[in-house]
Amino acid sequence: MKLLAAYIMRGRMQAILVTTVAAMLSLLLPPFSYFSGAAVGLVTLRTGPGSGLTVFAGSLLAVGLLAAVILQQPLIAAGFAIVLWLPVLVLATVLQRTVSLSRTVALSGLFGGLLVLGAYLAFDDPASWWMETYRQLLAQAGTEAPGPDMEPVLREVAGIMTGAVAAALTLSTLGALFIARWWQALLYNPGGFREEFHRLAVGRPLTLVALVLIGAAVVLGDPAAAMAAELLVVIMLLFLIHGLAVVHGLVAGVRASVGWLVAVYLLLLLALPQTAVTLAVLGMVDNWFGFRTYFGRSEDDK
Repeated sequence: MKLLAAYIMRGRMQAILVTTVAAMLSLLLPPFSYFSGAAVGLVTLRTGPGSGLTVFAGSLLAVGLLAAVILQQPLIAAGFAIVLWLPVLVLATVLQRTVSLSRTVALSGLFGGLLVLGAYLAFDDPASWWMETYRQLLAQAGTEAPGPDMEPVLREVAGIMTGAVAAALTLSTLGALFIARWWQALLYNPGGFREEFHRLAVGRPLTLVALVLIGAAVVLGDPAAAMAAELLVVIMLLFLIHGLAVVHGLVAGVRASVGWLVAVYLLLLLALPQTAVTLAVLGMVDNWFGFRTYFGRSEDDK
């Protein structure tokens, strides 16, 4: 990874090449999209938003031309630009200027929130749109429509689908940004990203936002309640990341075995909803109690 990061920093053309190749490879292997966004992020973090914008524009042109020639789908480039590169460019600029991973992660929630708000402006009832889309996919696949027992379950899932998609896109953006910050640390500040992540705390104001959204989801009627619930999904993702940072910080603080981290990530894979909620609650509570202060200082972003 260090060699790849060093190659990206050799010049803008090299960065454009890595961004473009990774983007095209991600059409076959989606994880490559993280490296595509990370290349834009690394250049922005190290040399500023001007250079990052140059890599963004060059990669947009290159992917557009390749997608037009190979796939006859030039709009694929616009998808990468809007969904991944532009948010990473903005967040990397914020991180470079504030030198605060905590504030940058908290700000990332705006992208997910705007996606949810946009969906509610575009559709009167996004949940119904998801249900109709699901039925159309079943019809195209020649599969029978869900039975009456499954209908309520599908409606529950459809009710949070917009928030889940927004949270997934936010996670992709943060994943690319974290890789970029890690690459930067490998090249210029070994161990720096590890220390930053261990101190990460998204702050008390976001906790208050989450509490307001919970109250709105309970008290208000649809569609306001539904929109509040879907915005909450995005916010809880940020607290999940905060909770993971707490766990990493505590394990490092007490010099515990890395097996504890392995166990936490296995639980995320095997019992995702329960573990994710537990970690998110841990992140929320840590904003007030600062668990890591007993074993090391957390970032003062509260």
